[in-house]
Amino acid sequence: MKKSYPTLLATLVWATIYAQPAYADLASQCLLGVPVYNKPLVEDDPNSLPVTITAKDMQGEYPR
Repeated sequence: MKKSYPTLLATLVWATIYAQPAYADLASQCLLGVPVYNKPLVEDDPNSLPVTITAKDMQGEYPR
């Protein structure tokens, strides 16, 4: 039983150290695949203007 405490402590330290990078960039992880809109806001009729969407991936679900 005495040997398990250092092993448990080492495992907890290892998990704490290696889990930090996963939480560091949480904002960009949540926004993966979300289209980016960096154009000025539309003031005229929005239906008459072209639409540009920049995305890394697109997946559509269409009815059969």
